[in-house]
Amino acid sequence: MKGEPLDLALDALLDPEPGDVLASEAALPACGWPSELARVVPDRSVAAELRRREPKVLILHRVPVTVVKALHERPVPLVVLTADADASQLPALREREGMALLGP
Repeated sequence: MKGEPLDLALDALLDPEPGDVLASEAALPACGWPSELARVVPDRSVAAELRRREPKVLILHRVPVTVVKALHERPVPLVVLTADADASQLPALREREGMALLGP
């Protein structure tokens, strides 16, 4: 499926297919997204999953450096934060072309 990054993310949210939404275990309860419509992984596994898969939406509770590095290698159209992230990591994410950041 081709299109603008946010179009891909919106399509994934409106009509999710397996693998479209990747969520950390800590983030899922805070966002209210149904667990059956997401690939839910332990927080420590998010970076590895990003390198293996191509989700269109990523739901995070925290943004560790390993995830920032993985997002630079394989950007995700929409990153949703469910908690305050380390402020030093956010500029790098906001500046990434083709990726939108939503959250506190």
